[in-house]
Amino acid sequence: MRVLLSQQSNLLIIFFGAIISCSDGYSQKLDSVVMGNQLWLGNYTKIRFSDHWGLWLEPHLRRTNDFVKKPFQALARVGAIYYFDDASQLLAGYTFSSFGSEYERFNGVEKEQRIWQQFQSASYLSKRFKLSHWARLE
Repeated sequence: MRVLLSQQSNLLIIFFGAIISCSDGYSQKLDSVVMGNQLWLGNYTKIRFSDHWGLWLEPHLRRTNDFVKKPFQALARVGAIYYFDDASQLLAGYTFSSFGSEYERFNGVEKEQRIWQQFQSASYLSKRFKLSHWARLE
């Protein structure tokens, strides 16, 4: 089972690497560059209930240049985790996002809700080093 998951992880890495390397030819034209400051605070929490099931909690707070006056983005992700083994997990969940808007019809705040799924795999390079791979679809 572990060998099969390792082969699947390697195939996923090659697949996403090919997609990322080919996407440059279809990118948008850069018109201007805006320099600014950002502050992102986030937490990734995994709670494991049994050998195969767990809970994922991920709150984020993101601020932009004028940290006090300008709108910010806050989002929360909640999901279920299925553990294939300690190194491979499949997650699925729900995201609620609230972010600042320039449109008056939203009273300065837009809200967005979406579902997501994610696959996580870890490769242990040594006892002290672990390389994690995440692929998320929202």
